[in-house]
Amino acid sequence: MNYKNIKSLLPTKWEDITVHQYINVQSAIVNVETELDEEEAAANEIDNMLNIAAKLLNVEVAEVYTIPINEVAYVVAQLSFIYVDIIPNAKPDVRMKSHVDVEYGNYATFRTLQSTDITSVAKNLTVILGLFMNDITKDEILQMNIVDAMTVFFFAQKQLIKLLRTTQVSLLLTLVKQRWQEIKNRIPLLRTTQKNLIS
Repeated sequence: MNYKNIKSLLPTKWEDITVHQYINVQSAIVNVETELDEEEAAANEIDNMLNIAAKLLNVEVAEVYTIPINEVAYVVAQLSFIYVDIIPNAKPDVRMKSHVDVEYGNYATFRTLQSTDITSVAKNLTVILGLFMNDITKDEILQMNIVDAMTVFFFAQKQLIKLLRTTQVSLLLTLVKQRWQEIKNRIPLLRTTQKNLIS
C-alpha cells in the first residue's frame, strides 16, 4: 500500500470512524511513557499513530510502515483528531426506546458497563447502545459512526439520570404523604387518650 492510498483512505475526523473501527482503535491507543527522553517519546508516538492507521485501514502494521519517512508526519497530522474528545450531537438521529420501554435491568447493565475504563466501554459499546435503541442489530451498531454512537450513549446516560431523579422524588413524595397520613391518623387517638387521662 503506497502513501497516497493510505492518505486517501484514512479518516480525518471522528465522524468518519465507525463503532467497529473505534473499538479496534482503542486497543491500539497507547499512552506514551513520560519517563522517556524526547526522541524516544516522539518515536513511540509515531509508532502508536501508525498502529492506529493500520487498525483503521484494517491492514498489517508492516504495510503502513512502508510509507516514506518524510510522509509519516502527514499521516500523524491527519490522525491528530484521535487525541481530541468526541463531541456528541445535541440529540441522537436514531430511534431510541422510550423511557417506558427501558427496563431497570437495562439501567443496571448500563451502569456496570459504563463505569469501567474507556477501553472496556469501547468493547461493550454495542451492548450498551443496544439497551436503548429500537430494532437495531449488533452489525448495524458496528457500522454507525462513532459520533452518533456516543450521542446515543450520553443521551441515554442523561435521560436515565433524569428518570431516576424523577423516580426518587416521586418515591420521596409518596413516603412523605404516607408519613403525614400516619400522623393524621394518630391525632384522633392522641386526643382520645388525652381526654381519657384528663377525666
